[in-house]
Amino acid sequence: MTERSRIAAHRGGALEQPENTIAAFHHAVAIGADEVELDIHCSSDGVLVVHHDATLERMTTGHGAVGAHDLAALQRFRIRGSEGAWIPTLEEALAVIAPSPVTLRLEVKRAADGSPYPRMIERAIDLVASHGLENRFYVTAFHADDLAVAADITRAETGLFLIEDQTLRAIGFGGLSRVLDLAGTRNVALPVDAIGAETLDEGRRRGISISAFGCHSAAQIEKALRLALHVFTSDRPSLALELRREAETSGSEGH
Repeated sequence: MTERSRIAAHRGGALEQPENTIAAFHHAVAIGADEVELDIHCSSDGVLVVHHDATLERMTTGHGAVGAHDLAALQRFRIRGSEGAWIPTLEEALAVIAPSPVTLRLEVKRAADGSPYPRMIERAIDLVASHGLENRFYVTAFHADDLAVAADITRAETGLFLIEDQTLRAIGFGGLSRVLDLAGTRNVALPVDAIGAETLDEGRRRGISISAFGCHSAAQIEKALRLALHVFTSDRPSLALELRREAETSGSEGH
């Protein structure tokens, strides 16, 4: 039986609600997404906050690096395109996600200078566990050593390594396999446009599970569903859920 692809609402569904806001997380839960993806940084006073970029200009009325501001300052800024939304804390996001059945997909970000935030991963995992999500979350990152930290804490394969297709072309599957060994995971996500049957076959041969990010258009979502990827992220989770239902209905009618 073909595995049912899981749908992760990327930043809560960035083309359906202002990204990484409390409204977006409520939306993702309400529509029945399988997973909610969000990104974390750390304020200058040590509070874990939910925001994608290391800087503020693209999505907020603020300026400069996220990590250069304390929480009070960050929450005075407003999210562009929203009705007064602020940068939420991870605690605020977990308060929405924890009571629901969805899985948390926690993307670990780095500071504006590319350095890791001190003990951010450890503190995030502690906070996730305090909300009863220790068996319903996983960590994603573009840096293998960030995932290694998470694997060391959880003593389990809780990581998903994110990699761009040009990087995979440069290092090959042999290089990727070595990176995954360092990261403590055999799970990797690629841009959906870079994934084909040959990629999946090579991954299986090497014991690597391949999923996708960047599934935002109907064609990209349909491709992910057709390939039966374990999970994929989408800025349009409502559309992804609709297309999955349609695919499952047409599939059942064909039997």
